[in-house]
Amino acid sequence: MFLTLKAMKGMKTAIWYKRCNLLLLFICICPMLMSAKPKPVKEKQYYPNGQLQAVGFMANGLKDKRWEYYSPEGVRLRTEKWNQGKLRWQIWYTAKGKIAKTIDANGKEKIRPACGCS
Repeated sequence: MFLTLKAMKGMKTAIWYKRCNLLLLFICICPMLMSAKPKPVKEKQYYPNGQLQAVGFMANGLKDKRWEYYSPEGVRLRTEKWNQGKLRWQIWYTAKGKIAKTIDANGKEKIRPACGCS
């Protein structure tokens, strides 16, 4: 079976359109996939005695969002804010649960009075 010149030209045009469509699809979807932020997964860590040690979120193997840390007795020790593996701030607590000190993203420490007043 022989193809006419017109039929061959139509096939070439169809192949060109398919390639063009695939290229456009790749150009449109690829940046969306690369910029998609992974969904954080909640993680809990425990002491050997079964008491909760830390709870927070992980995204791409990096700490993300808020993390809470506890002593083996269950007292909250500190709270941290993470953004894709970068520590943003920390709040340290006394044994009575009052804020003892805060540390910002630049490492600047602010110690609170023992009375709990500002």
